Amino acid sequence: MCKCKELCTHSIPEATFRCWMSKASTYMAATKPGGRPTKNGGRATLHAQGKGVSNNFSRELVDFMESVRQGEHFLTTAHLVTWLKTYQPDWLAEYMSSKPTDERAYKSLVQWCLRFANRHGTKMPLLLIVKGQPGGDIETEEIPTYPPGPFYALQKTAYMNQRVWNMYLREVLKPELDCPSILLADNLKCHVSKKIYKIMRQEMYSGAFLQPLPTNTTSVLQPLDVGVMGPFKSMCRTEWIKEGKVVTVAEKRLAMIKRAIKVWNDMKEDTIRKSFEKALNIFEV
Repeated sequence: MCKCKELCTHSIPEATFRCWMSKASTYMAATKPGGRPTKNGGRATLHAQGKGVSNNFSRELVDFMESVRQGEHFLTTAHLVTWLKTYQPDWLAEYMSSKPTDERAYKSLVQWCLRFANRHGTKMPLLLIVKGQPGGDIETEEIPTYPPGPFYALQKTAYMNQRVWNMYLREVLKPELDCPSILLADNLKCHVSKKIYKIMRQEMYSGAFLQPLPTNTTSVLQPLDVGVMGPFKSMCRTEWIKEGKVVTVAEKRLAMIKRAIKVWNDMKEDTIRKSFEKALNIFEV
């Protein structure tokens, strides 16, 4: 009983503890070598699914993927498998032999290739919307002094409107596209206007399609809201505490811009990829 009370102090319900105790022998057997087999032929475990076959050729494979795309070819799993057969036969043999059946090995290899290709994207440049009058002093005197890298836009309320969104598509998104892509957007009027569909259809030569999210689903389906903005804002607050005092409005604008750039550069690309997995229910197989 004393153990039960101790676990309850860690917010573990008594019923949960008693359930654990009733299955203690099963749990212990799973942690021993040669423990109880599962229906798939593996071994029961209290941890993850075991260590996969690691590799030390990621950079070389990424270079190969880029060369295929630069040649204006669609990258397929067949390209990746052929490369592995040619340059990494030992790794491929070890990977295939680590699976219980040939069928499972083939399916796992295809999924590995898909995950590898999808996870080696890069973060897009920031678009920073600054409050100010287009063509005014901020645009002519301040913006030229801002750090290079992001794209800057002036808008009188620092809000996304049709002009800024058009600029984003043409100057930020378009140069980043090198294969057919889907652009997810909420139902803000400027995001889904007829003008935008026309730009997507006529100007995105690599093939890009606009997919509006269902109404009132931004908080659960938009990757930015689901997994990026929370960490981004938290990191911005931490950086703000480290900064020195600024006095003028211009200094505050510049400090905020530098803060956003640093945080975006520090944010891991894996965080952004995982936000898509979580929001869109895309998980590795």
